[in-house]
Amino acid sequence: MAPKFDPKWGAVLVFAPYNSPRNPHGHIYVTLPGGREASDHIQNRSTRGTQRVFVPIG
Repeated sequence: MAPKFDPKWGAVLVFAPYNSPRNPHGHIYVTLPGGREASDHIQNRSTRGTQRVFVPIG
């Protein structure tokens, strides 16, 4: 079983395209506290598809 992925808030996640009628182009969002995400709206964090994570430093 894979460990739970829980990036710190402020991280930027970029998703590769995935097979979904609603979003064939992928997705990008910024993590928020409490397991939420912000993109063009705010919702519970999604974990679909292949992800690249960019974490701010400083």
